[in-house]
Amino acid sequence: MEENFQKAEEYEKTSELNAKEKARVWVSFLSSYDADNPYSTEDNALKKTAQERRNYWINIKTSLGKKPSSDSQSAAKPQHRGKRVIPLPSF
Repeated sequence: MEENFQKAEEYEKTSELNAKEKARVWVSFLSSYDADNPYSTEDNALKKTAQERRNYWINIKTSLGKKPSSDSQSAAKPQHRGKRVIPLPSF
């Protein structure tokens, strides 16, 4: 989990992804680790931080006047705007 958390952080640092795409990175990470590991407190800490990062990027999007889409199909399509396409990770 820690290795994938670090990968998500690297994606978050890139300027080539917009806020929506960065939020999707954290959503993907969290959905990959939705089961609770009762023997690890570190996992819980990483999940909590990932939730905070997801919420941050969702709120950034909203504060810029763009409401998060409830349509998962449109959320799955990255907006390229002439930038190099970076494939989002699957954890």
